[in-house]
Amino acid sequence: MFGVRTLIGVITGTRRDKYEDQIAWIRPLVEATNDTWEAVLAAESEFPSRGSIFWPRAAGAKEHALVRFHAKQNDVKNGGPDEYMAVDSQLAYEVLDLRGLGDCEQVRLALTHGIALSHLVSPKYLIRCAGDLVVGPVTLVTENNGKVTLEKNNRARIACYQLGDDAFLGITFDDETRTILAGNLPPTPYSYVDWDDDKLVMRRAIEAAARLKGSGTNLPRQVIEDATAQLIQYGADASARLELYRLNRAKQLASDTQQVISLAEEIFKGLRNHPSVVKEVQNFYEGQRNEIRARIESEHATEQAVVTKLRQERRETEEALASAKRQLEETAARQKEQISGLEAAVAGRVEQMLGNVPALLADVALLRPFLEGRSSQPQLRGTWTPDWPIAKVKIAEIKELRSRIIPALRALGVATTSYQPIHAAFASGFVPVVSGTLALEALEAYAHVMCGGRQVVVEVTSAIADVQDLFGKLEHGAFVPHPTGLLDIVRAARGHEGPFLVVLDGINRGATESYLLPLLRLLRNHKASIPLFHPQAIDPSDPYQSEARLQWPTNLLLAATVIEGPTTLPVAPDVWKDSILAIADADGEFTERIELGDSSEVDGSSGLLDVAPAREQLDWMSEELPRLHGRAKRLAGPVAGLISDESAQQAAITRSIVVPYLASITSDDERAAEVTRLEKTLNGELGEWVTLARRSIA
Repeated sequence: MFGVRTLIGVITGTRRDKYEDQIAWIRPLVEATNDTWEAVLAAESEFPSRGSIFWPRAAGAKEHALVRFHAKQNDVKNGGPDEYMAVDSQLAYEVLDLRGLGDCEQVRLALTHGIALSHLVSPKYLIRCAGDLVVGPVTLVTENNGKVTLEKNNRARIACYQLGDDAFLGITFDDETRTILAGNLPPTPYSYVDWDDDKLVMRRAIEAAARLKGSGTNLPRQVIEDATAQLIQYGADASARLELYRLNRAKQLASDTQQVISLAEEIFKGLRNHPSVVKEVQNFYEGQRNEIRARIESEHATEQAVVTKLRQERRETEEALASAKRQLEETAARQKEQISGLEAAVAGRVEQMLGNVPALLADVALLRPFLEGRSSQPQLRGTWTPDWPIAKVKIAEIKELRSRIIPALRALGVATTSYQPIHAAFASGFVPVVSGTLALEALEAYAHVMCGGRQVVVEVTSAIADVQDLFGKLEHGAFVPHPTGLLDIVRAARGHEGPFLVVLDGINRGATESYLLPLLRLLRNHKASIPLFHPQAIDPSDPYQSEARLQWPTNLLLAATVIEGPTTLPVAPDVWKDSILAIADADGEFTERIELGDSSEVDGSSGLLDVAPAREQLDWMSEELPRLHGRAKRLAGPVAGLISDESAQQAAITRSIVVPYLASITSDDERAAEVTRLEKTLNGELGEWVTLARRSIA
């Protein structure tokens, strides 16, 4: 068949095309024929070759949603399977039948508390209420408890229509019947409903009552009832029915004592200009003013008596202070005389000792052993050798890494995708900087699977001023290692084939430009070294004497975490030249921590931790942020080995490289402009990601 056909179908799949536009496929279900709808019984034959219709530029399309469209032959003749394409497509209004709950107000109460539905697939719904009233279209959302409620926005003026059964069309698909609006909605609604919160409805109802000049002293219910009676006399169009709905709902609220208490502020705002209220307020004001004046006069008299007493006590205190000052001066004079006598005695003793030098030298020789201690030779010390676990299992492929690390992450309550940016960082030569409350747990799981559990955590404090402080310090001619034994870990890694993991916990507690940047330069060039101390500063017998200049072993991995809090400092922007940001989200289904089980480690010949080749084609990055293009290409290689979906790959690179770059921009205006520019092409959630990152790194 040729020409344009009017159909209703269900969206069976969506994705992004090479231009990042959303596209979809629609399976036709019914077709308009002579003012009726007939089922499409053989879609594969009517719409070859796969029974679906291609929908280009399908903005807002969602799988399983119903859509009304026209089908015509595909304009693009590329030999593909889609011979038909959809035009003039509109998402159909799906109808939710809640007549069993009652009228519009009873349906609103049910939606306020939440109702149970099997699923939500349409962006907008029409809701059938008792009395042939249809409210909508409205947006429904699923809460954390699984129940469906009304969206919080735009509830003050929702259209309401009177429609009979013939206005609706039932469509059966996959043994399920769903109801939609058969035609178009009437051009004007029958009325409106206000499904907003009680406080807002009460305020609007009282404002309407005030406009209608309601009178009476039984407030606020009498005012609302008077306004309701007047409004009924004016006639009933759609807007008037909305005001009547609000007034009737406000009367019910005003008759409930508890509701009046909770809505007191809104009632006062609406009635404070009412003549009866103004008169009562004036009377109350006069009584309060007289009472306050009397209380102030009484308090003033009391304060005057207290001030008089304080003045008397001050005079007595000043006299006592003058007496104490005189006594202090007399004592100081006596001490001065005593000090002068002591100085004369000491001078005489020194003169006597200098006059008999041989006797003085004999005394010094006699006391020397007690002054120098038992031995002047430095005591021999040993080094610390950690007792590492032995990993019996070796892993050599990504699928083996995935199969072991996902259970480890779940055992510690960490989201199972958290390992992806961490492993991608190591495989591209970056240092992963992990954010989130479960950052240490994510790195613990990674070390358990890839390093045989060989991990050491160094807690960074504000006392760490330079890179040498991470390893130890010189005291009295001896090298004292850092309590965590980081230098011993470096020595142990040199004699081991497998990888080790060092975690700097809370790098933003210290100044990263002072201690972390030199360490990152050391990791970038494993032939380089940093001085820990001068070789002649300690005794040659000291076991750490050979560590005067330190090189970082290639099998010693470095990771870091950042924390939030008042004691944290901004992370130096230059850190992100050699680092990426990783997020350790929590597993929503986690209940309690369990044992990790046997550890494993990477097979040295596997290449899992070797730097992966960079990807060349990253047009979206080179066009938007050319300064980050080189780093993005380095990370894209290992990311592609972990994540198959291209949009997810782009999101991962954006969160790891673009987000810390934007979060480090100090100017609020410049940062906001960059976020706005990049959100259009990179990711709509970019602004939210940057805001979260700034809590810990900016």
